[in-house]
Amino acid sequence: MTAGVYLIHFDVPYHHARHYVGWSGDIESRLALHRKGSSKARLMEVVHDAGIGWHVAWVWPGEDRTFERMIKDRKHTARFCPICRGRMQMSLWELLEGAPAFALDWDAIEEIAF
Repeated sequence: MTAGVYLIHFDVPYHHARHYVGWSGDIESRLALHRKGSSKARLMEVVHDAGIGWHVAWVWPGEDRTFERMIKDRKHTARFCPICRGRMQMSLWELLEGAPAFALDWDAIEEIAF
């Protein structure tokens, strides 16, 4: 039984939503409820009903509801999602592909990518 905050990444967006952040005293059991579409978390229920797949992108073990609220209040959950961050890096690399390394402003790239 692991308690903490978790971040779910949707395979495709549900309208504007690409992520779900939740807290549980037993993450494994909570994720099983999400998979069944019976977790009482409305977003996860509609994602389930829409047939959208999802993956647990990150877990912050031991964190509490205050931490969950902090993540939710910051909006733009993609900043915390390693899946999205990997896509941002890939997109940036594809954009700059072929540019000589010495011509790149790596500090600016880091600000854009992260």
